[in-house]
Amino acid sequence: MGIKNSGFTLIEMLMVIGVISVVMPAVMSISYVILSEQLRIYRITETKRQGDYIMNVMKEKIARDAEIIFDNSTSSNICDDALDTFSSPQGTTLDFFNEDNELFKFSQVNGNLVVNDNTVLPSITSNLNDGRVSITNFVIECSRKTLLTRPLVGFAYDVTFVDATPTAREGTITLHYQTRVKLR
Repeated sequence: MGIKNSGFTLIEMLMVIGVISVVMPAVMSISYVILSEQLRIYRITETKRQGDYIMNVMKEKIARDAEIIFDNSTSSNICDDALDTFSSPQGTTLDFFNEDNELFKFSQVNGNLVVNDNTVLPSITSNLNDGRVSITNFVIECSRKTLLTRPLVGFAYDVTFVDATPTAREGTITLHYQTRVKLR
């Protein structure tokens, strides 16, 4: 009766190493693709979440509180006359006043959309977005067709995910938002 060795042979070890060296790059590349797609989905989701939040805050605040729209550059009440149309140049703001003549406005400052609200006590100034996204091309407009119709306030802006080094595969995430709100 001979002694039987129960270890692996050199050929078996080389076969296992060969299979692992073929399978591991495929597993690693699949993992990389999954992780990069998850990062892209996160960027799109975050950009959309903050863009939607800004849109909802502006729509609700303008629809609920705005009665008078004032242009500081011309010191005049706009959208008072029929067929009156005003579009703010990029970077300027319009002042909105509520029925108690209290001021609120939205403005673009260093990539942030800022609301200055004097209708609440104490008055607040706050960013509507955080540092993960940047707001660009912010424009507010007002139009009115007849004296019997209420003015329409339109606003538009772009929301871009802030990324110092986007890869060609991920690209830059930018979403455009635009809507109109009828004053009360």
